[in-house]
Amino acid sequence: MFPKITNLIQSHIWKLPLDQLPRWQSPLIKQVRVFILAFKGFNRDKCQLRAAALTFYSILSLIPVLAMVFGIAQGFGFEQKLELLLQEKIASRDMVAKEGVDWIISKAKLLLESTRGSLIAGVGLIVLMWAATRVLRHIEAALNDIWEIKNSRPWIRNFTDFLSVMVVAPILFILAQSATVFITAIIQNLSGGMELLGYLFLLMKFVPFGLIWLLFTMIYVVVPNTKVSFKSALIAGIIVGTIFQLSQWVFFKSQIGISKYNAIYGSFAFLPLLLIWVQTAWLILLLGAEIAFANQHINRYEFALGSQEVKPSFKKLVTLLITNLLVRNFLEAKSSLTAEEISAVLHAPVRLVRQCITDLMDSKIISEVGRQGSQDTSYQPARSVEDLSVSFVLQAIDEHGLGDIHIRESGESKRLSQALEALNQEIERSPSNMLLKDI
Repeated sequence: MFPKITNLIQSHIWKLPLDQLPRWQSPLIKQVRVFILAFKGFNRDKCQLRAAALTFYSILSLIPVLAMVFGIAQGFGFEQKLELLLQEKIASRDMVAKEGVDWIISKAKLLLESTRGSLIAGVGLIVLMWAATRVLRHIEAALNDIWEIKNSRPWIRNFTDFLSVMVVAPILFILAQSATVFITAIIQNLSGGMELLGYLFLLMKFVPFGLIWLLFTMIYVVVPNTKVSFKSALIAGIIVGTIFQLSQWVFFKSQIGISKYNAIYGSFAFLPLLLIWVQTAWLILLLGAEIAFANQHINRYEFALGSQEVKPSFKKLVTLLITNLLVRNFLEAKSSLTAEEISAVLHAPVRLVRQCITDLMDSKIISEVGRQGSQDTSYQPARSVEDLSVSFVLQAIDEHGLGDIHIRESGESKRLSQALEALNQEIERSPSNMLLKDI
């Protein structure tokens, strides 16, 4: 009963014409649509499973990544502040957790010290960079899947973009966790007991939120291998950054259930707490990616919420429309088009457009090209436009993949195979089998 009511409400929300609603209702309904799309995408893209995988890779790379963060913190004079921050946040209420955190910090510092002053140190530094980069590559892969991007960025862009994230993200995180205490201490020293500065104390409590918003926004703009609207990334960063800060406060203040694990895990009793929090953090980050995607492409979904369940015949039509658009664009010597631009021209959901583009690329009908002065991926025909007829495109897509899997041969299978071949030949000879450039 409840799913039926939910589906009815959702379908009604998508039928509301935004341009005919009162001014105060239109943005509200739009944001409700964004959240519907985001949560549908969260389930469709298996974000809980992705968060579990990211948690696994994070724990494997925990000490190397923490060593690199300590190295960056040393360069900016934040090392002791970072160490105190970790001890206060994770282990402030439990001696067993404190022992575990101290052990991790000591191993991270030992690894950092081993990377200094020799050839072996150079190898150690490479290992640190590789471990940190591997985590970021898994984050990129997860965000690319949410954005329906099949290819990773070139290694040069990977290095520059990931380096900026590795340097800036720890600084923002450390500042966000310690900004309130630091700025409050300064104001107390300057205020001389003035009561009028009480409002300023209240304002300082929002500084960590702003820094975390900036951190999430940077991740959503930089990490996916596509152009993400800053506005969409900022909206997602504000929403999930706020959720992150509030959940962090609740989680580390309460330190739920850690004492009951002491008898089971001994000195490693802090591990369940660490695993739960890391998993929660990844879930929040992936939810934000879904919100950013939904917000950027909300106008393409107004009449096409179920793009993942489209009929094969409709998907063929969209595939031909995309090919026809790229052929005409090529013949008119215009710039190659991105997936977002194709989506805007055809008024089609960008997810569906990207699915069709993937099919066309796998079938060697279109290819990726770079656009001068832009980092976006765009597309153009990969074959002569004189070859690209309706049947040629559809048959190329149908024939992509494995076709030699052994099955039991029978009279029926031979006759059906011959019938399909004869049908394809009839389609090729049909007057309706026109070249796409002539349509």
